[in-house]
Amino acid sequence: MARTTVITECLWCGETHSYGIIRGAGMNQTQPVQCPDCRKHMFINMTIRKALENPDYHDPTWLHEEYHGKNRTMADIAADFGVTPMTINIWLNKLDIPTRSRGHKKTN
Repeated sequence: MARTTVITECLWCGETHSYGIIRGAGMNQTQPVQCPDCRKHMFINMTIRKALENPDYHDPTWLHEEYHGKNRTMADIAADFGVTPMTINIWLNKLDIPTRSRGHKKTN
């Protein structure tokens, strides 16, 4: 498991502190911490994104299969990587993969 430093302000005393947080495998995490000044407890909510050098959506074969073959939406693909649907739209256009019209109904 990796360790991340999170800097946050205490909700009670207003002091700013850094905390070493252990990142697990999950994308969203909540971890308890204790303020060293006022000794009150609080929770830090984190969203951990996959930081990939060459994410799958850069691969034309993979992206075409997900978008057309599996009929996934741009939003669905984007959620897997912690990016916006517009990022997926940009890559579809960049890779010359035709996009569906807006409001296209997903069929199973």
